[in-house]
Amino acid sequence: MKRPRIVERLADVISGSLHTRGVVLWTAALATGILCVWQHVYSLHLAAEIEELRIRREEINAEIGFVAMECAVLSSRARIERYARERLGMRYPDGGEVVRLEANRDPVGSAWHDEFVERGSDGIQDG
Repeated sequence: MKRPRIVERLADVISGSLHTRGVVLWTAALATGILCVWQHVYSLHLAAEIEELRIRREEINAEIGFVAMECAVLSSRARIERYARERLGMRYPDGGEVVRLEANRDPVGSAWHDEFVERGSDGIQDG
């Protein structure tokens, strides 16, 4: 099979001149060197970015821990009861104020009777 004419000319030029071979090798070595330096600089940049992200992750984890602790304090039963009593004016109902509904009874369609009102001072009672 015959090679195309341009390929033959290129092969003749490259193989015919020692100077051309040197230029090609020098250019390839220079390109390889530049590529290695660029790759090293880029890897240093990525390492610095990874370190910044690691530090930021530690800061976020510390903030999450603080928020979780604050959430636990703010959601404690004693604090909620104190807040409801002092700021909202709420209180536990007296025994006569507690209304208990039967489980399978529709409160909307039925009239209120004394059987639904619990008598006692302990709040809601079973029974």
